Amino acid sequence: MEKLEARAFKTASHLSLYQARRDKLEGLNKRMKWLEEEMQRVRDEIHEVSTDFQALEDEALKGFIFQITWLGLEIHNTRSVYHDDSPRVCEEWLQIIATSVLMMLSSWATAPRYRHISSHDVFMLG
Repeated sequence: MEKLEARAFKTASHLSLYQARRDKLEGLNKRMKWLEEEMQRVRDEIHEVSTDFQALEDEALKGFIFQITWLGLEIHNTRSVYHDDSPRVCEEWLQIIATSVLMMLSSWATAPRYRHISSHDVFMLG
């Protein structure tokens, strides 16, 4: 009888340990599910922000291409008006283009709020 009671006690202990482990696993599973949901939420937010950022980058690139095209037309018009193909004029315009490109790229890289800079602003600074 004592053996049977000892065995029953041992079985009850094992059952109790099993239930405690099962409860702990269920808690861990719930926690893992919550973490997975949070990770997915963060992934979605990152994707949304990166999509918005890509749209901003695309607009900035379009603006940049427009400004470079506009600068090219200005060079052409200036040379046509003054009938001056001298290296000095070309060098001055190339310097203006280089300055504006560097300013636009550095402003885009460091502070998105400066992406509205226009070629007119660049000429005023140059």
